[in-house]
Amino acid sequence: MKRFALIQSGRVANVVERASVPEVPGEWVDCTGEHVGPGFRWDGSTFTEPPKPAVHNISTAAFWDRFTNAELVDYDVAMQHDPSASNAQQKAAARLRIFRREASDAGFVNLTKNRVVSFVQGLEGGVLQAGRAAAILGAAITDDEVA
Repeated sequence: MKRFALIQSGRVANVVERASVPEVPGEWVDCTGEHVGPGFRWDGSTFTEPPKPAVHNISTAAFWDRFTNAELVDYDVAMQHDPSASNAQQKAAARLRIFRREASDAGFVNLTKNRVVSFVQGLEGGVLQAGRAAAILGAAITDDEVA
């Protein structure tokens, strides 16, 4: 069985398997034996895979995995409620709890969202050492981290 790609405006619109070229009007290109699918580009002689969309959402579990064990302990200690703490300290701890809850509820963290960037950067000097926010936020999201 052969494979044929329907080309529309320089892109693969559909791929079918048939013994011969489809009778449906359009530009059909034999792509038997090639890895080709909808969205691939066709320049008249070669198929190229479409660029992968930028990924910004990381699963919540993968986000927290980017923190070291010591950082997670410091985070946990910092988010504890202390009734004897100052109002500012209690609010800071509440912000940590709220962020953790919201990330957990959503199931993902958008690493480019201004609120997330500001929050993680704000952890430096307390929970995180200098430069760690950039490492946590800037590392490429791997396939197994995608939300």
